[in-house]
Amino acid sequence: MNCTHCGAALDSHFSFCPHCGKKTDTGNIESPKMTETIVAKKPMPFWFKIVAGLAVLALVGVTAGILFTESWVDVVDHQLKALRNQNIEKAYSSYTSKEFQEATNLEQFRTFIEAYPVFFNNQSAHFSHRSIEHNIGTLRGNLTSNDHITTPIEYKLIKENDTWKILSIRLLKPNKIQNAKGANHQELIEVVKNQLKDLQENNFAEAYNKYSSKEFKAATTEETFHDFINRYPIFTHYQMVSFHKPTIRNGVGTISVILQSEKIAAYLKYFLIFEDHSWKIWSMRILSPSEAQEKKKHPSADEQAMHFGHITIGDQMDEYGKVKEAQELNSTSLNDLYVDIEIINGIKGGVITITLKHIDSGSAIPAKATIEENGDTILLSVFSPPSSGWPKGHYQLEISTSYGLSKSLTFEIE
Repeated sequence: MNCTHCGAALDSHFSFCPHCGKKTDTGNIESPKMTETIVAKKPMPFWFKIVAGLAVLALVGVTAGILFTESWVDVVDHQLKALRNQNIEKAYSSYTSKEFQEATNLEQFRTFIEAYPVFFNNQSAHFSHRSIEHNIGTLRGNLTSNDHITTPIEYKLIKENDTWKILSIRLLKPNKIQNAKGANHQELIEVVKNQLKDLQENNFAEAYNKYSSKEFKAATTEETFHDFINRYPIFTHYQMVSFHKPTIRNGVGTISVILQSEKIAAYLKYFLIFEDHSWKIWSMRILSPSEAQEKKKHPSADEQAMHFGHITIGDQMDEYGKVKEAQELNSTSLNDLYVDIEIINGIKGGVITITLKHIDSGSAIPAKATIEENGDTILLSVFSPPSSGWPKGHYQLEISTSYGLSKSLTFEIE
């Protein structure tokens, strides 16, 4: 027989033409060799459609999220490139937001960047966490330096005139960062001084919330902080305060403080970290008498070589944290009194005693500090006035060491 559609020769048992593929007209002839089997196709389960749909949406969401946050990463990468080229001005002006610049000026930004060499030596940045909340994007990950050291870091960004800008930069483990370069010790003093002032005025909430770091708050609740302050009445009843030996090492600032009342003195140690463009209190503790007052030692032949260098007294500090020598001190305008003491060939562990005396009244402010390293060093002390201000008259600054050295200077506050 032939196909009725294309005319090709067919065997009688063919149901479909092998040439044109159309069904043959075989009438009622049944094929003894071939039977047609029809398999019913099961419909796709509804749950499978949902899962498949969600998988596609998830893939689209991840892809869109990565593409969306790439513009954030570009901003950070461009800033890091500028810092690799030592171009701090461009890193600041081109990539930080107006809000960032209102809170942090160029010099403060420079101090922060120079404090952490990883910014200048950055090789790459990888961000494993990317999120956005209230129109603020967050990137959290690691900076890798040229020597393959990783530093955890967090950036927050905000959209400004259709362009993403850096809102904040936060190093998550500042205790592992290198020494600060050109850091301003006066900033450490100001933070502690302002916190102590709030405590003296019973502004506990302000003292806690404004000056405490995130780690401090995570470890110490406001209630616990309040209880700690109440256990030591000297915090709210001191009459004089002095600050000694502010230092910054490995990204952590330390400063010793003496609170003085009519009957007692309290020795405190503060630790601070740089967080959200300013120094914050990381830890604070009251030293025991055994820690605050070390025993005197007999000087050795080498220790005899230690001596005092230049001593500067003034009411201002320069941009490098050094005291500007005052031509005259006026009680009507004088606030804090700064003293720089140069120690030549200092011996680690030696105790320096500093006493500021008002000769006319016989009143005195005592202070102590410990030499932390061998060699030459400069000890900075800051004396804050009584609530009524500095009394006029003649003053004497007496300085002595646990090795028997002593020196005194007289000056006048008009």
